Amino acid sequence: MSKYSAAARFAYLWDLLSALVKREIQLRYRRSALGILWSLINPLLSLLIFVFLFQGVLKINVPHYPVYVFSGLLAWNWFSSSMTSSTFTLFTNRDLVRTPSFPIEILILVNVSSNLVSYLLALPVLLGLILVSGVPLGLTLLALPFIVLVQFLLTAGLCFVVSVLNVYYRDIEHLVAVSIGIWFYLTPVFYKTGAVPAHYAIIFAVNPMAQLMNGYHAIFLTHQMPDTVSLFLLGAVSSVAFAAGLMFFRHWKVDLVDAI
Repeated sequence: MSKYSAAARFAYLWDLLSALVKREIQLRYRRSALGILWSLINPLLSLLIFVFLFQGVLKINVPHYPVYVFSGLLAWNWFSSSMTSSTFTLFTNRDLVRTPSFPIEILILVNVSSNLVSYLLALPVLLGLILVSGVPLGLTLLALPFIVLVQFLLTAGLCFVVSVLNVYYRDIEHLVAVSIGIWFYLTPVFYKTGAVPAHYAIIFAVNPMAQLMNGYHAIFLTHQMPDTVSLFLLGAVSSVAFAAGLMFFRHWKVDLVDAI
């Protein structure tokens, strides 16, 4: 009976998550002529800017630079969009937050999952760019689901924390916006870590997004499996971040209805 109850609850939460993700995407692009294509416009424009600056002007020596940048930009946009929107997710869904017995935690997962959908919808464009650039597709693509899972856990864990903190301390949304901007330049999205002086290596060693970017670049560009030890450690860190973030959220959510 308990096993059936657990399975039934999982099915309920999955159906709820799916329905809310669909609703979130529909609301995001409602009355928009281009609809979901807007999720591609920002990374494509950023790609053009980086290619112009670092191939046409500064001449960064990175083979297949458009593929390198675009594969990083898509993953970064998923992360940054989730972090930024998580600061006001509870406010925009205050009616659901105030609904008795509603699992509020799922709103954070909806936020991260809806941005994941945008990432997945952009992947065919990346694959097309890879083929046009003459880069062969390899079996290393089989490691992509694991990289995506690791990023999902890390992102959700951080979003749990900033979403509930912003309810009590509204400075958090501004702090997140500033931090994301700084974090971007400390992450090898448009440059290679090998081009950075060795005494700055600690920055990339402790930056989980830097490790993820290296994984994405390895999968899409160099066709090398990500370093197993680093990937295992990153998976462990992301799992801990998710669990700790969820516990933090549940501890602080008690007074959310009154504070929101």
